[in-house]
Amino acid sequence: MQDIALDKILQATKNSDNAFAEIFIESSELEELNFSNNKLESYKHGSDQGAGIRLIEGLDSAYAYSNDLNEQNLHALAQSLKSAFPAAASHKKITLKKQGTNYLKNSKHLDPLQDHKQKLALCEEANELARQKSPLVHQVEIQLNQSLSQRLIANSDGLLVNSPLDQITLAITITIKKDDDLITALEALAFTGNFKDILKQDWKSKVIQTTERAIQQLSARTIKGGPMPVVISSEAGGTLIHEAVGHGLEGDLVAENLSVFKNKLGTAIASPKITVIDDPTLSKNYGSYPYDDEGTKTQKTVLIENGILKNYLCDRLAAKRLQLQPTGNARRESYEHRPLVRMSNTYVAPGSDNPQEILASVDKGLFVKRMGGGQVDTVTGEFVFEAEEAYLIKNGKITDPIKNASLIGNGPRLLKEIDMIGNDLHFCSGVCGKDNQSVPVTDAIPTLRIPNMVVGGK
Repeated sequence: MQDIALDKILQATKNSDNAFAEIFIESSELEELNFSNNKLESYKHGSDQGAGIRLIEGLDSAYAYSNDLNEQNLHALAQSLKSAFPAAASHKKITLKKQGTNYLKNSKHLDPLQDHKQKLALCEEANELARQKSPLVHQVEIQLNQSLSQRLIANSDGLLVNSPLDQITLAITITIKKDDDLITALEALAFTGNFKDILKQDWKSKVIQTTERAIQQLSARTIKGGPMPVVISSEAGGTLIHEAVGHGLEGDLVAENLSVFKNKLGTAIASPKITVIDDPTLSKNYGSYPYDDEGTKTQKTVLIENGILKNYLCDRLAAKRLQLQPTGNARRESYEHRPLVRMSNTYVAPGSDNPQEILASVDKGLFVKRMGGGQVDTVTGEFVFEAEEAYLIKNGKITDPIKNASLIGNGPRLLKEIDMIGNDLHFCSGVCGKDNQSVPVTDAIPTLRIPNMVVGGK
């Protein structure tokens, strides 16, 4: 990155003393390994840099970006934003105050990504482990992605923050073939960190477990749908709470009347046993970051406490519209995108129930070990989710594997109906999409029991 007179660009952006100007500069480096068909299929190593400038007047905003960091070009970009608003003048001088570390002009170029041979060796070993597990293994695909980025945010309030962010992901996809049946299972490990954080994990067990899960699904059968008790394992990941509840607590959707939780602050919206938290400060999690993409220092936000709605997730604009404070949840996919309200590490706090006792409490029902994809209407709270890995519960024990099952319900109603909460917690990493942007997240739930839930079957 070159030295840029950020204060002058911000000054050039502001069209009035009441306006707010912001510049976001990003430099990133990415390495991707794709191993399949018993060999390294592709390798990519590249870099990108650019800047986005935003101008806010009242509740209206305009955004423009460029991959040209030449200062003259950024001044032209700033001037172009002014045309979106009535002509005026700004006289307040902008003085930037540094926060955090690694200020732009002192930052070094990113070092070349390391450990390429070790990464390839891991892919080869993972491939061998899966194929040794069963002759039914048809395909093994291993993807290793590592990114290094520096994100600098400055605004007309005087904020200046540089927020480095390194991330690593290992994705394992196993395909089993028997006669004409093809079954695929996948698993992912993802962290805010580097390749060493992958090596510290028991990734070999993940490969074996993923292979076993695919094989087991060959014998899965369908069930007749209908209402029944459902136990959702902590290993299922937090997809349910993320989709059915979390999105409805994003402040921009609340402000736009697109959330079933609008005007519910301070009211009971869940069982007194339920506490929901979003926390980007958690160490190493894939959804962790020190500052959000507006430069707000991150914090732990309690959204629901003992059933009471306490807060919404907010960026600058949502906080202004809802008369709340920003929570550090403004995120963007890259400099090409404006910031949006997004979740980070979202989870239901553990309860006091033993997971085995929760399972034993159900005479006949469904045990969901892994959640799949689904959809939710944030306005009504209605949702449908696939149960990627599920089993029948008979007399308190896990029995037959089930396929093609789905969970059908309503987010607010679900929050009130959960009656047992385990003392365990298991985070799962993933990518969340919203308004054509994707950002890394992690979600988690303890083992949960819903006494009466609609299960879809075939």
